[in-house]
Amino acid sequence: MNTLLLLLLSFASLLYAGCAGGPAPLPGIRLDLLRWPSAPTPPKIEWLREFRDPRDLGIDKGFWTRIAEFVSGEEQTGIVRPYGLFADDHGRIYVADPGAGVMHLYDTERRRSVRLKGSDEHPLRVPIGIAGDGSTTVYLTDSASGIVFRHVAGDALLRPFITKGLERPTGIVCDPVRGRLYLSDTTRQQIVVFDLAGKELFRIGSRGAKPGEFNYPTDLCLDRQGRLVVTDSLNFRIQIFAPDGRFIAMFGQAGNRAGYLAKPKGVAVDSEGHYYSADALHDAVQIFDVTGRLLLTFGVRGTRPGEFWMPSGLFIDNRDTVYVADTYNHRIQVFRYRRDAANPSIKSDPLPGAKAGSAS
Repeated sequence: MNTLLLLLLSFASLLYAGCAGGPAPLPGIRLDLLRWPSAPTPPKIEWLREFRDPRDLGIDKGFWTRIAEFVSGEEQTGIVRPYGLFADDHGRIYVADPGAGVMHLYDTERRRSVRLKGSDEHPLRVPIGIAGDGSTTVYLTDSASGIVFRHVAGDALLRPFITKGLERPTGIVCDPVRGRLYLSDTTRQQIVVFDLAGKELFRIGSRGAKPGEFNYPTDLCLDRQGRLVVTDSLNFRIQIFAPDGRFIAMFGQAGNRAGYLAKPKGVAVDSEGHYYSADALHDAVQIFDVTGRLLLTFGVRGTRPGEFWMPSGLFIDNRDTVYVADTYNHRIQVFRYRRDAANPSIKSDPLPGAKAGSAS
């Protein structure tokens, strides 16, 4: 017993010696090469960082956690195969990790992290999409169980919220202004709309290729005007809807070159109304205006910073920080859309009316 105590104390001294300071910068990175477009054109997208586990965010394990792991073995805390993403204004970053069957919560202000797995009665199986109300609550879809979970900041548990009426929920987005949740029920070829009490309000769409119809809808986001943006994956297009479900516009078509949608997944909109699509076949993020005109693309196939291997989830926060789930590189890459007076916006046309729905 005394021997074990001495070992623990020795280990503790090593822990405290190695805890000072944040993450070291990645060696050998030329930041001037991680800006898009390249010089001499003023850059609009710049790479900020990547993270694979809490330590990359300056979050270290607590003392007693390290002691327990020293005795019983270290718990895996890294990202395995990320998909959905959400970041709030309070320093919390959420990552859905279907590869590990968990939702990672990184609280960068409090320097804490946790892996949420559900309960014995409702285990988390294949978490895909994450949405937040911008305050304390996030919602998580589990495509295998058909359940939407809810988590409130400070709660140690991930609790089932919507348990009936969904077949394979994937994408999700929250509209706290209107008090709504929009979900992609992918195999039913519909968007399902709930209130924030979990009551179903209405459904959008059916299977097909006409405007307002879907062929395996997946990821969702809202633009700054509250319009719903949908990745209509096997129609190889993006569709845009009014909050009441009325079809407004669409763009995109299948193709293997830049400007086309080959395997579109995550979708997001920045503060100036540009549409971002993560494409897992192109291994890139493409930026469009609402007519489908390609404005910019960043990323190629690879493992270095600014490169991707089958990117999926995509999220842009209120400060135009762009989070990309670099799925098979087992990491999240973080970029920034540069918007300032000396660096004019990417030119983007205004959102058209209903007649522009034929744009593709």
